[in-house]
Amino acid sequence: MAKDYAIVPEEEVLQLKKDVQQIKKNPLQAYGSEDLIGSINNLTSAINALMDLFKTAAEEMKLEEREAETIGKKMDPLFSKIDLLVDQNSKIARGIVAIADMLEKTPSSAEQPALPIMQPRPRPPMQMPGPAGPMAPPRMPMMVPMGAQRPPASPGMGPPQSGMPMPPPPQLKKKGLFG
Repeated sequence: MAKDYAIVPEEEVLQLKKDVQQIKKNPLQAYGSEDLIGSINNLTSAINALMDLFKTAAEEMKLEEREAETIGKKMDPLFSKIDLLVDQNSKIARGIVAIADMLEKTPSSAEQPALPIMQPRPRPPMQMPGPAGPMAPPRMPMMVPMGAQRPPASPGMGPPQSGMPMPPPPQLKKKGLFG
């Protein structure tokens, strides 16, 4: 087992030891460390900027979440009122459909007697005992169907009965939300 040894000059061995010591002190220097260190520094600053961006985004998301909760709490009564309106509208729609169905099932107007139109009927004066004799309270018309028997009119009470229907009262214009 003979080993072959090569004789190397002592200067080369000292140079190699020196290089090894430098590599141990700064391992990146041997590989163009200036470019590598610059790149690492750029990467570090970019990562730090990215971390700051993520922190800012997380804070803004928390703020938006709080705002959304606040708005949601404010909107809940509105949503419940809208749900109530939807429910009422569906009930009204079902009622209208039911009335339309009932009208379709009823006989035509020629076969059906006309509904009576209500007309005011004068009241007879009330007898109230008193020192001056009977007092008549102010007349208030009573509604009776057209064509029904009216009590005979007292003298001086209202217009004569002609059997003509009275015109409908004038319609008042309703004012809406904007005028």
